[in-house]
Amino acid sequence: MSTSTYDPCLLVTKGNHNDFGMVGMQTDDTLMLATPQFSALEIQNLEEAGFRSKPKTTLSRDAPLEFNGCTLTMTGSEITLTQKGQGAKIESIDTNAKDKQQQYVEQRARGAYIASICQPEAAFDLSTAAQAQHPDKQQCIELNKRLKWQISNLQRGLHYLPIDLSAAQLMIFVDGSFANNTDLSSQLGFIIMLTN
Repeated sequence: MSTSTYDPCLLVTKGNHNDFGMVGMQTDDTLMLATPQFSALEIQNLEEAGFRSKPKTTLSRDAPLEFNGCTLTMTGSEITLTQKGQGAKIESIDTNAKDKQQQYVEQRARGAYIASICQPEAAFDLSTAAQAQHPDKQQCIELNKRLKWQISNLQRGLHYLPIDLSAAQLMIFVDGSFANNTDLSSQLGFIIMLTN
């Protein structure tokens, strides 16, 4: 397998398309997309090397998968990725509390984690909130708006549809908000899609 130049924890096979495999690793979780031949070869190589591993679970309509704090479910040929349970820990910040700055940091981190894995529409607000070194009452109110949306949308996630690879296109959208940060730096956002 070759390591992706984009992410050293993303590996892709090279060579024989019958033994195709793509492996993503995150801490102690591994997510694999593979042909049956590659999967069998991986098990064989693990056994020969004497490595122990957890048994594989295959995503199906009856068996969801958990990976990196997310739940993958399959309905027909479509896959949905949602947060697993971190959203239940999100709470609104008490803007009058003495520890509101600590609450701000904790709740912003929870919201940002979910945004980074399955709710990209929340990323901008949480990125803006991350810039507050000493959040005031107004910044807490602004963060609370986003946190309340996340609390109300715990099952909102990413929805993947099957595509015809022979007609697929890679589309990249990039945009920037010029000097929108409090230090007059700019924010950049991008979306990368494989679509047809």
